[in-house]
Amino acid sequence: MGTRRQWGAIRELPSGRFQARYPEMDSGTTVAAPHTFANRKAADRWLAKKRTEIDAGTAGDDKLALRPLRDWWPGYERSFGHRKSRTRSGYIRSW
Repeated sequence: MGTRRQWGAIRELPSGRFQARYPEMDSGTTVAAPHTFANRKAADRWLAKKRTEIDAGTAGDDKLALRPLRDWWPGYERSFGHRKSRTRSGYIRSW
């Protein structure tokens, strides 16, 4: 018989890969890892690392990592308005 996890959850998908999920602190909803894992041990390691990051306050938002560049660029472009015009032009050319 398996042991019960104290935090997060791991389930095997029909594909044979494993999905790790953890509770979001603000809403209490369950958030899936941004990718699946080849085995249960890898999913467990990822959950342990995520818990450590959350406890330390260094966890990033996994959902934001999935946003395409075109969605966040306009806000970023507005943020460098205080730069010199040549710098702003270089940033825009790079875009």
